[in-house]
Amino acid sequence: PEEEVFSTDSMHSLAPRPVTIDHPPVLVDAGNWKKYSRGTTGGDVARDGDFIRVPMALMDNDAIEAVLAGKAELSMGYTADLDWTPGVTPSGEAYDAVQRNIRGNHLAIVDAARGGPMLRVIDTKPEEGITMRKVIIDGITVEMSDTAAEAFAKYRADAEAAAYAEVMNA
Repeated sequence: PEEEVFSTDSMHSLAPRPVTIDHPPVLVDAGNWKKYSRGTTGGDVARDGDFIRVPMALMDNDAIEAVLAGKAELSMGYTADLDWTPGVTPSGEAYDAVQRNIRGNHLAIVDAARGGPMLRVIDTKPEEGITMRKVIIDGITVEMSDTAAEAFAKYRADAEAAAYAEVMNA
C-alpha cells in the first residue's frame, strides 16, 4: 500500500544504495559490494506522483555503455516483511499479502522493469512520454516532471491558503 511504499523509513532506505546491472543472485552487502556495484544512488530520494525518483551515479564504463545501448529500465532490489492478510485494493484488485517494512538493498538496471517502462534512467534529455516543466522556486529555476510540478503547485497553493487563513484569523 501507498503508506508502506512511501513511508519515511522506506524512502530513506533507498539511499545510498549500490546500483547493479541486473539483480544479483544475493543481497548486496559489504562482502560482495565490489563484485556487484556499478555506481550508487544519491540521497535526494523523493516521491514523484505514483513513483519514487532516485538519483544515481554510474561509475562503471560497462554500465554506462549498457544504458547508452538501451538497457535503461530500473528495478529496486529490496526486502520486506509479508503480512499474509488477503484483501482488496481501493481500485478493486484482490491481493493475498501486503509488503510491510520495505527496505532498499540495491537499484538494478534491467532490460524490462517489472513496474513498466516509465521506471527508467532519465539523464539530462527526457525520455519519450515524460514531459518536463520548468518551475521557479524561490527565484531558482528547477526542471521537473509534470507530475512533480503539479504536486509542487498543490503544495504551494495549500501553503499559501494556510498562511492566508492564519492572517485572517489573527
